[in-house]
Amino acid sequence: SRFIINGSLIALGTLLAAFSIVSIVEFTNPATEGVVTHGFLYLSIFLLTLGLFMLAGLTIRNQFAKTLYVVNAKHSFRQALLMAIFVTGSLFLKSHDLFAWWVEITLILLLVAVEVFINVN
Repeated sequence: SRFIINGSLIALGTLLAAFSIVSIVEFTNPATEGVVTHGFLYLSIFLLTLGLFMLAGLTIRNQFAKTLYVVNAKHSFRQALLMAIFVTGSLFLKSHDLFAWWVEITLILLLVAVEVFINVN
């Protein structure tokens, strides 16, 4: 029951982030708007990907790993956070014409290093 309640709240937040993205794209022109609109757009993308990856991680972990829900939620949140940073960072780099294979590899290596550092401690 705890998974259903928390999963529902995460799903609600994810849907709100998706609605926010659709609203920003429909009612403004992100290509010509200022920094505030871009900030809200990237924040919404970050929250959407965070929610999607966390729901996927929680679902998979609760199906296959028979550990405590809190442990599953902690690991799922950490990995979802890193994936959301990767997706949002990649979109940010692409929008500023800084997207290159070596930059993406550097970003991946940075996030892997953070994951390893967190798991060591």
